[in-house]
Formats: sequence, C-alpha cells, structure tokens
Amino acid sequence: MYDGLNVFQELNGSKPVANLLTGLGVDEVFTRTETAGTRTFFTDGLGSTLALNGPTGSTQYTYEPFGNTAASGTASTNATQYTGRENDGTGLYYYRARYYSPTLQRFISQDPIGFAGGDVNLYAYVGNDSLNEIDPSGLDYQLCHRPLQGTSFDVYPLRHDYIKFDDDSTISWGPKEGQYSGPGKLHPKDSGGTCGPRQKSAPEQDQQMKDWATENEGGDYEPYGYNCRSFIQDAIKAGQKDAPKGRQ
Repeated sequence: MYDGLNVFQELNGSKPVANLLTGLGVDEVFTRTETAGTRTFFTDGLGSTLALNGPTGSTQYTYEPFGNTAASGTASTNATQYTGRENDGTGLYYYRARYYSPTLQRFISQDPIGFAGGDVNLYAYVGNDSLNEIDPSGLDYQLCHRPLQGTSFDVYPLRHDYIKFDDDSTISWGPKEGQYSGPGKLHPKDSGGTCGPRQKSAPEQDQQMKDWATENEGGDYEPYGYNCRSFIQDAIKAGQKDAPKGRQ
C-alpha cells in the first residue's frame, strides 16, 4: 500500500506482512516491521539498501554498477533494495512508470514521452550514469520555448519560455491573452516550440515548483523586465534545483 509515492505497508493478498516507516523524501525508508520484529535500513548515497539490521539478524546487500543485486546474511523478504526501489523477485525493479532490468542495464519499455525526454535511446537508464544518478520516475522537467505570440503583433526573436513535465503538465506564465505586458497569470497548458534536455528532479521537487507557481501567480509581466523566463527560474529555485544558465 502507498502513502503518496512511498510504500508504507506490504501485503500478501489482502493480509499485511510488514509495515514501513518512511521519511519525507521519495523512497526514503527508515524501518521495516514484521512479525519477527523491527529492523533498520542502512543506505548509501543513491538510496540503495546496504543492510537491514535488527534483533533478529542482519541482511546485507551488494550491487553491481547497474544494480544487479546479491543478498547475504539473515534471510529477508524485504523488497526495498537498489536505489530504494522495489525488487519484484523476477530480476526487475519497479520504477513506477516503467520496469528496470539491472541485467540489461536499461528499462524494458520505452520512455513514455518518447524523444522529448532528450535521449535518442528510449530505453536508457539515467543516461548510463548509474553511479551518480537515480530515476525514481518523478515528473522530470524540460525547459521549452516558442515564439512570443498572442498580441496584436508577433514579437520575434522574443520568445515565451515554459516548463514541461513528463506527464505533459506545464508551468507557463505571462500576460493575459492579447496583451504585451501587465498583470501576469498562469496558463493552464502550453505546447509547441522546442524543448531542451530533460532535467532530473524528484517528485516532491516538481510539486514544490507547481505549488510555488500557483502561490505566486500575481505580479506584473514585462517582456524586458520580470518575464516568463524570470518566473520559471524562480519556480525551479523553489524546487531546490539550480536554474540552468542561459537558454536551452
């Protein structure tokens, strides 16, 4: 069973077999409690479980660079292993949007957003940088831009910048339709133009960006002052991501 994005209880059919104490972060798990008692997770920088320790024994986990997993010590049915994701016991890991194969070192299905993900290999896992990156299948985002339109005249090379998430939702801010400046507002959905490479972010960061945008919709838009680019940079910073330098 899930609480948001995190598993908080494991079931065998409809019968609970273990309870997980989770943190605020995605895939952050502190303890696992089952009939035999409570055991504590010890993890590495990627969130992979290195050991599960408790009064009933200790289970250790080792990983190859792309996640092939070996367990030793006390037997355990714990599924929270590589990068904090669920090992389903068939050699695959569940990454929410797709299943990942550490043997093949890639996902077993294509990226749901196709080439818009910024990689010509639609099955690639974290750009083949598995020692430094993770992909909990959050709503990674892209910076997109298109010609500035919707006024009495089209202004080019000025352009409108917006954020696009993997589920096709967007953060797009600008003046009311038909106006060149004035009070700004969020536009429900944006599309078109060109999108840059996918920027990695965790689901809670994406939600922080969206929440910030909703809370700060007001204010004046000026094409040569505080504009759409300024707004999305502030939204990205609100998500605790460094705003990319320059235009994509």
